[in-house]
Amino acid sequence: MPISERQIKNAIHSGISTANRKYEKWSKGCWVTDSGVEGLMTAEIAEAINKKQSKGESLQMELAFKYIDEFSTANNVSGSKPKALNKKNRSDIVLFDVDYRPTCVIEVKRSWVSDACRTDLQRICALIDRYSSRRKGTLERGYLAMLIVKKKMRYKTEVERIDEHIEKIKKLVKSEFSNNTRRVSFQRGDPDRLPPRYQQNDEDWQAASFLIQISNRSQQR
Repeated sequence: MPISERQIKNAIHSGISTANRKYEKWSKGCWVTDSGVEGLMTAEIAEAINKKQSKGESLQMELAFKYIDEFSTANNVSGSKPKALNKKNRSDIVLFDVDYRPTCVIEVKRSWVSDACRTDLQRICALIDRYSSRRKGTLERGYLAMLIVKKKMRYKTEVERIDEHIEKIKKLVKSEFSNNTRRVSFQRGDPDRLPPRYQQNDEDWQAASFLIQISNRSQQR
């Protein structure tokens, strides 16, 4: 059986959590949001996904868009392509089916940074619009994955602050990227408080993985 949507989501959440825990151990207290280690997150997500893929499925990392175009079955479209589909752009992770056709793209960010994340979402949307079943392509969905980290404040818990931040992101993303052919959905992972082995203060912090999914509306029930 091909890897399912649920398995992909669970693997992304699991990979982010594993990366954060590994880095906390290696660095004696830092989280992935403290350093430029998106590569570690991406690698752990890729490994978690690959473990759930069927024997004939595969994935590639840092894959240029020109290969998504080359191996997609989507109908040709006349005219120039959107800037977001520049063939030199790369996807952090691309999943392929048993016939080596792209089915899913994943972009990874340590945390929500508005300009960078919106650029990634523009690219994911452009890929879905161009290579999904809407144009007889195989690209089913795309994800922007990240970690949301917050500390406890006087009147709000860490989780309340995480959810508050996520709601602001959701409002922005829905207003900019949802339309009549494209569906935007969201999923938060379980909040995680790492063991206080290396804490130097009394501040309480928690982290939760967060996914933004872009898909073609015709693929949703």
